[in-house]
Amino acid sequence: TSANWDPNKQIEDIKILLEEEIDLLLIDPMDSTVVAAGLDKAMDAGVPVILASSQVRDAPYVSRVAMNEEERGELCADWLCRSISGGYVAVIASVPASGDSQAWLRGVRQRLAAQSQVQAVVRHCPWSSPEARRIVSSMLGESKPIDGVIVSNGVLGRGVVQAFVDQGVEIPPIAGGDDWNGWLRIAKEHRVHFMGLSGGANMGLHCVDLATKVLSGEPVPHHVEFPYEVFDERALDRLYRPDLSDHYWAINDLPKAWIERMFKL
Repeated sequence: TSANWDPNKQIEDIKILLEEEIDLLLIDPMDSTVVAAGLDKAMDAGVPVILASSQVRDAPYVSRVAMNEEERGELCADWLCRSISGGYVAVIASVPASGDSQAWLRGVRQRLAAQSQVQAVVRHCPWSSPEARRIVSSMLGESKPIDGVIVSNGVLGRGVVQAFVDQGVEIPPIAGGDDWNGWLRIAKEHRVHFMGLSGGANMGLHCVDLATKVLSGEPVPHHVEFPYEVFDERALDRLYRPDLSDHYWAINDLPKAWIERMFKL
C-alpha cells in the first residue's frame, strides 16, 4: 500500500492490514501521532513492526533500518562550505513528514554554525519540485544573490535548478542531491556542480531479509544503520540513465530485467 505522504491514509492502511491478520508490518512511516497510534495497535496485537528509513517518536517497533540523517546533513553542509568562500546559502528542507528531516537539518545547522562567512536561511518545503521551484524563485526575487544551496533530496533539487533557469541566473553549487534519475537528468542537462548521496532504493532488500529473520524467530538488532554512497557530478556518466524514466533510482539491487521492464522509456 502507498499513503502518498498522507498520515491519515497510512493509519487507515495499517487498520485494514491488521484486519487481514498480517504476520508482520514493514513500513516507511510518517512521524505523526496518528501513525504512532497505528504502530501501537500492531505491536499490541502481536504483529512485529519493522521501520524502514523513517522513525516515529514514542512508537514501539522491533527493528529499524535507517541512514544516519544527521551525518548526511552535516556532510552536505561541509561540502558546500568547502565549495564556496562564503555568502548567502539557501537551505531547502523537506517537511518533517518526509523522512527524518529534523535530524538532517540539525546536522546542516551544526556545520554551518562553524562557518562564520556563511549566512544561511532555511525554507521548509513539501516533497515537491514545483513547490521548491516556487520557494527559490521567490528568494531569487529578493535583493541578496544566492551563493549556494543545500537540499534534503533530489526532488527539491530539481525545483531549485528550474528556478535558477527560469530567471536566467547562474546555478550555484548544490549539495544534497541523490541518485534519483529525475535529479540526475536535470543536473546533467544544466551541468550542475553538485554533491549527492544515495537514497534508500537498495534498502528494501535488506528490510525484507530482516523481516524474514523476525518471522523465523531469529534475534535482530533494534537499530540497523544503513550505509550510503557519496558522489558528485563526475559520477553522472555512471549513474544517469537517459533511457529510463524519472521513477528510476540508480543505486539499487534490482535485476536488470526488472529495470528494463519497469523503467524503460
